[in-house]
Amino acid sequence: NFGAENVVQFGDCTDILVAGTTLDCIVFDAAECASTFESDSMGLPQPSISPDLSVTSSPTRGPPTTASPTVKEPCFDDWATFSEAARDSLGGESLILCAGTRFDLDDEKNADHVPLRITSNNLSIRCASRRRDSCVVSGGSIQMKVTGSVRELVVTGVTFSRALVTSVSADVSVPFDIEFVECDWKNNTGSTTIEITNLEDELPVRSLQEQLDVTNDFVCDQCVFESNKANDGVIAAIGASLFIDFTDFRNNEVEGSLISTESSTVNIADSCVTDTGISSGGSLINSTNSKVYAEGSYISRNGDGEACDGFVDEFGACIPFNGTDSCSAAKRRCHADLESLIDALSRPQGVVRVVTICENSIIDFDGQPAIELSDGRTHIRCGTRASHRNSCFIIGGGVQFLVTSSLLLQGLTFSRSSVASIHAAGNESTMLEIIDCQFHQVESGQASILIYNGDIPSLTSNRRRLAITDFNEPDERSMTVQVMFSSFFDVNVELSPVSCLNCNVVVANCQFEGNNGLSGGIGVWFGGSMDLQQSCFRSNIGELAGSVYVTNETVSESENWSDSNEVTTGDCLDLFSATGCAVDDQACSGTCVPFSSETCVALAAPTLAPTESPTTEHMPIEGCYGDWDELRDKIQNPDTSIQEESVVLALCSSSALEVGGEPIVLDKNISIECIDDGDCMISGGSTQFVVRGDEINVSFLGITFTNASDVSILAVANGNSLAHFVGCRWTGNEGKTSVLVYNEASGEVYNGSKPLEGLSVPTNQSMRVDFETCEFVSNSLQYSVVTNIFGHTRFLNTLFEGNADLQIGVVSARALAEVTIQDSCFIDNGSNSPGTVFLANQSRLLNVSNLYGSDNQVSFGECTEIFTLAETECTADACDGLCTSFDASNCSLPSFNPTPSPSLEVDENPTRRPTEELRLQEESVFSSGFFLRNLVTAAAILAVGGVAFMFCRRQQTSTAKEKTAAGAQTEEGDPETPANGDAVYEDPIPETTSGNLFLESERKEDEALGEGAHTSEMQSADYSNDDEYQGEYDNNRPDEPNLS
Repeated sequence: NFGAENVVQFGDCTDILVAGTTLDCIVFDAAECASTFESDSMGLPQPSISPDLSVTSSPTRGPPTTASPTVKEPCFDDWATFSEAARDSLGGESLILCAGTRFDLDDEKNADHVPLRITSNNLSIRCASRRRDSCVVSGGSIQMKVTGSVRELVVTGVTFSRALVTSVSADVSVPFDIEFVECDWKNNTGSTTIEITNLEDELPVRSLQEQLDVTNDFVCDQCVFESNKANDGVIAAIGASLFIDFTDFRNNEVEGSLISTESSTVNIADSCVTDTGISSGGSLINSTNSKVYAEGSYISRNGDGEACDGFVDEFGACIPFNGTDSCSAAKRRCHADLESLIDALSRPQGVVRVVTICENSIIDFDGQPAIELSDGRTHIRCGTRASHRNSCFIIGGGVQFLVTSSLLLQGLTFSRSSVASIHAAGNESTMLEIIDCQFHQVESGQASILIYNGDIPSLTSNRRRLAITDFNEPDERSMTVQVMFSSFFDVNVELSPVSCLNCNVVVANCQFEGNNGLSGGIGVWFGGSMDLQQSCFRSNIGELAGSVYVTNETVSESENWSDSNEVTTGDCLDLFSATGCAVDDQACSGTCVPFSSETCVALAAPTLAPTESPTTEHMPIEGCYGDWDELRDKIQNPDTSIQEESVVLALCSSSALEVGGEPIVLDKNISIECIDDGDCMISGGSTQFVVRGDEINVSFLGITFTNASDVSILAVANGNSLAHFVGCRWTGNEGKTSVLVYNEASGEVYNGSKPLEGLSVPTNQSMRVDFETCEFVSNSLQYSVVTNIFGHTRFLNTLFEGNADLQIGVVSARALAEVTIQDSCFIDNGSNSPGTVFLANQSRLLNVSNLYGSDNQVSFGECTEIFTLAETECTADACDGLCTSFDASNCSLPSFNPTPSPSLEVDENPTRRPTEELRLQEESVFSSGFFLRNLVTAAAILAVGGVAFMFCRRQQTSTAKEKTAAGAQTEEGDPETPANGDAVYEDPIPETTSGNLFLESERKEDEALGEGAHTSEMQSADYSNDDEYQGEYDNNRPDEPNLS
């Protein structure tokens, strides 16, 4: 694995920190991004698109099985070795300096390797840490020497200090571009700190436009120059274009000028110059035969009052900088409106112009022309993290971006353009990359992305919409475009959401849903080439054959998926390659290429992921089932079993299926539903259903599971599988647990003879199980109601009430398990361990919100809500951990609310904007007759038993107080939760009863997990002595903040 430029606010570990038995930082072991990444044309690392790229929506978790995670990232801590590597480099490399390294160039052993000599192109030198002064080059006369025509040299995060003559000397020839990012120069002396000399015979002074045509760039971006003493200037340049952005000059002393130039251009912006010692008559910038462009900088306390606080023009006049009121150096600005964005994009640039749009902003093009990008290389991103979750909206207008130069758009959301959000109008020598962008709610226009090397035809009164025949074939091939990790929802256009007219286009890990056009997804006309990988097409409507329509081109397709698409021509719903026909002939002949994937494997697929419930659009098999043996025979008998890939089986209304013999094994995609919410019941047996296999997708709707004597549902399939329960109920079960989530394939086969705590930890992730509008009521179980071992359980609008005799909470999670609980209620449950919800062995809460708890009891400790086991061992007196409070003041479930919502709204990402909210349009099962009858019954019971209930509660409270007074040492007061919502650790909780059932095997499991972080594969815990499971629970998890 490879890591770079990651930042943490706490501690120093930016790679892997294992919270378990150690706090050691595990450093990523690769020196650079390997096969799954490559450097794009703009020098920015992006995912590569290759036929062997394999992305799944449910990647297997677990320790690596090959390289040891303790192998450190290769880096240089010896100057001689580093100097030789830089000298011998052929380009295209990344040389990393070890964090915390100081290179002393005055040391005799380094004498033969000073200065550092660089002659190759496309070389990156960076410090392994982003902290200032983590990699220091100190001493020597000249520290770095760059010679020749050097392109794309980028130095990041290095501090240069105590050079005696010149820190960085560059004797270069056109073209050259050298960039220093977040570098510092401190306490250097000599003639100059940085010296750039262009060896051209003639050195013309170039205008801004001429700068764009000739590359002679030297860039300082977010740098610091502090306490340097230079005779001829801190920066001296001959025949170069200086770009100084967000840079801080402070406490420097110069005899001439701070920046001294000849036949050069100086572009200084958003920088600070303070406390500079300048000789009388000097200036900040001496611009002999040069041009200076300065804006947005802070200038203060420079010179002795006689110096020019700016630069001297050709007439000898002092031109002060266009200053600001405060220093904002090294703080990149973002842009929240169209005017500011246009201004930023019109500035001169260095190697790559990076423009950041502010998070949660709207750039409105209404009534405004397109932004034209026609020079250099530009990166426009949403927030510094460049993610669509940062909510940067580009709305309105005709064409929003007209692009003829290299451009990367990242994390933007485009909407409501009347022609095209992006018109990629360049030729094939230029590259447009679109990563993690969203195109939504486009109701008119030609396309979301129109790739066409030509002018868009104009509409007239006689032609109110454009057809493909209105476009002339480009004289030369159109722009090269890559669209990755992006989505197109509800786009209604004349051509296609992505329309390519004689271009080379790559589309990978993208999602197309609910779109309408000539082609509902992608259209390619006039030839070209297309590479389509791991993308998903659902519910799109097109006039032409295929969700993807292509003509006369080279096509590569792999791992794509489609569902519920419609076309008005022919019956091809996937990829249609038209041959031998005119572009406007909708009935032309061609080849239909079915997509190869059975599920959507696109990365970050919020609505198309295979983790959705199985589709119910298949017709149920005729009739309904009211007998257990008939249902089992239909599913499992080879002579009568289901042959379809996904079917729906119906249970007869009001049926009660008595389980006889073995459970039903579900090893294919099946949905079992109760007809008309008709109170269907599965009763008895040791285990009722087993979900087993690979990539299994099953669902249950409206079914009650009761009287199971061991485990009602064994969900033991692999990690890429899903079981989905909607409107189901578990009541009166008396086994170990109602639902067990486990991976038999990488653990062991569960046969009922071994206690759950004795199961070995699976080496690969267990499956996912979702519960929506479900109930777990009045179960008496030995372990917990739902037991999650290295899997993912999700509870939405779920009730847990009256469950008793539990050892480890109502919901338990261990061995790296993940849990999501939302809009759910926990009432009158009893557990022998702390917490109604119990997490151990590095398990975690992914999302917890709107949870209500009342009258839950624990016999060990005081935490009755969510308990996360911490570092220390559980003893007979206490068990340390994190107690997180439920956050709701009342139960919001429909059965407790007289006005139930007609639909369940699900939003796993609270930051999602309204335009992309995902709603699960399922009728609430609480509106069914089953629940209404139970609601009336419950009301009657509460009316009759209210007085008795209050009496019992008072008696129980009195008894508890007496036990406390008898000698149990408890923490005074209730666990507190800070105002910011972060839970706090409790003090050790004493044992209040003799029912401490924490398990020695859990300690062994934690040890196995801890060892797995430092060995090449995870070791299963040794549970050979099952009789020891009544021992004390022991855990080595360290204190850590609540990351839920």
